[in-house]
Amino acid sequence: MYQSKNMLYLMIILFSWISLFLSNYFLVWMFMEIVTLTMIYIMIKDSGMNNLSSIVYYIVSMISSLMLFFIMIMKMITLKDGLDFVYNFMMLISLLLKLGMFPFSSWYVYISKDMKWMYLFLFSTILKLQPLYLMYLLSSFFEILMFIIMMSMLYSMIMVLISCTSIKSLLVYSSISHTSIMMLLMMMSTKLFILYFSLYLIMSFLFFFMMYELEYMYMNEELIFNKNFMSWYNSLFIIFIMILYSSMPPLMTFIMSWILIEYMMYNYMLYMLFLIILIFVGMSMIWNYMNLFNNMFYYPFKSIKSYSYKYKFNNFKFNKYIYMMLSLYLMLFLIYIYIDILMF
Repeated sequence: MYQSKNMLYLMIILFSWISLFLSNYFLVWMFMEIVTLTMIYIMIKDSGMNNLSSIVYYIVSMISSLMLFFIMIMKMITLKDGLDFVYNFMMLISLLLKLGMFPFSSWYVYISKDMKWMYLFLFSTILKLQPLYLMYLLSSFFEILMFIIMMSMLYSMIMVLISCTSIKSLLVYSSISHTSIMMLLMMMSTKLFILYFSLYLIMSFLFFFMMYELEYMYMNEELIFNKNFMSWYNSLFIIFIMILYSSMPPLMTFIMSWILIEYMMYNYMLYMLFLIILIFVGMSMIWNYMNLFNNMFYYPFKSIKSYSYKYKFNNFKFNKYIYMMLSLYLMLFLIYIYIDILMF
């Protein structure tokens, strides 16, 4: 069962990346449905997964997919140019539902509560590729997309500040915010979008895998109860991952957001409101990750003398994955410098 699940994960990743090299709506839609059905199958077969969450995801995916399919059929049958805008707009709505963006975020937040970390990682990263690519093919809706992006970022900021009690909820709202930024980068520069998504993929893997190992679920939990992670090495490493994921300066994720702000200021002065929202959303996310950081490490660091050398972390497999991901992160940083020289 474990090997078959790994094969299904590999198929999801492979089909998602193949879709990016296609330009036909129907082919992209077909690959997207294969990925969706594979994910639903994995969730249903998992005995530890809440069946209601799987049913909700199935219903939402079915509505979005059927809506998208019938609109594409109508678009091919109807040759009137006046209806083209309506069809494209309806396709955009179905893709927003698929992505769990504003105003269709409720189902995404609901199913995340009972999701395993691996599933949540896939939902937050790989499963967003195909809908985002289809949205890229509908790039004529710049003004509408800007409004949706602003509302999604505002929604994620407000919900994080007023009703975020679990780590998974925080990650879902953070994913909505990151997806909004990726939608904007996608309309501006394909290179920056690919780089940002790659960074987000690596950061998410590090952070989600860390949460899985720690079995850390709620914002007010204390890490002291998991003594296997009390060594100074692990404490510093977890601090690094959290700072990396929160996009704090001067790390590369912050630099990417800063480039986006600078680009908007030079090219879209009418969207100063969006820049203000982007800055406040970034500050609110950093604030919440710092609260999480405080809850996780206040007690462990008070007692670090007692535990720092007593408990050693010897999980070689975990270290191997981490070193690999950090190496990729360094490589992407060098690629970013190269792209920056070419573009600016």
